[in-house]
Amino acid sequence: MQRTLPKTGLSKTAKGAIAAVAAVLLLAGGFGSYALWNDSATLPGGTVNSGELTIATEGDGTWTDLNPVDGQSADWNPATDTIVPGDRIELGQDVVITATGKNLVADLNVDTSGITGDTELQDALEITVTLSKTGSDDVVITPGTPVTITSADAGTYSAHVVFELPDSVKGTTAQNESVDLSQVGYTLSQQPR
Repeated sequence: MQRTLPKTGLSKTAKGAIAAVAAVLLLAGGFGSYALWNDSATLPGGTVNSGELTIATEGDGTWTDLNPVDGQSADWNPATDTIVPGDRIELGQDVVITATGKNLVADLNVDTSGITGDTELQDALEITVTLSKTGSDDVVITPGTPVTITSADAGTYSAHVVFELPDSVKGTTAQNESVDLSQVGYTLSQQPR
């Protein structure tokens, strides 16, 4: 008589389920080797470059007396010459403006906040700046009243900074005083959009 041993272990269904789970785990271990169709592409845009907004002076500049009295030289030396009411002295210097950018709009101004010295003379002095560029209209700037600059205005300008002690200064106002003009400068600031 043949004896049959009782069946032990898993049924065919259970074995099939384990095999299916094992196959899924193997595929998952292949890091996406079971992916569906896919593709990729790069942007054809190329390189994006930023613009530039700078201003710089060139050289030391030249001082000139704009209205010397008869027989006096038009040369002006701030170390030895003194200013009196009615005088207009000028510092001439080249200024280079770099302004690149399709939508660049900036304010160009004269900064007099660095002027130091005696208050009466400082308050009495009037300052104007004229920038001249070949082929362009002159740009006239008074401190606190900026002019608009765009990329079309870039280039080298001949700058003429005029310091005037007007005839309206009377009596002993601003006599025997001094101011340091070495910190008068230009500011160039992009306008907010």
